[in-house]
Amino acid sequence: MTKITKTNEHEVCQEHIIHHLTKLSQQHDQCTNELVLETSSCPSTLRSLPTLEQDLKDFVHLQENYISNKMNAQLARYKDAIHEQELLQKVSAAHLTAEQVIVFFT
Repeated sequence: MTKITKTNEHEVCQEHIIHHLTKLSQQHDQCTNELVLETSSCPSTLRSLPTLEQDLKDFVHLQENYISNKMNAQLARYKDAIHEQELLQKVSAAHLTAEQVIVFFT
């Protein structure tokens, strides 16, 4: 290209540039056609990125709440089991009569 531009043959330069521009235009058209084909295969129901991002944040928040509630329920069950064991140990150590044991557990 540098050699061509240094010559006085303007027609040769013009032809070369036109040929190069035509080639670039063809490549552009080809890429555009490929993009249109790929776009046509994508679902049209895709939502915008900010909407998807907010939905993901909401989902994560819901999952955090679910896990937190599940852990709190399990913790409450463990506390109840520990309390029950403590009460059982107290009853066992108190030497209650049979009638007192029946009353205590009913």
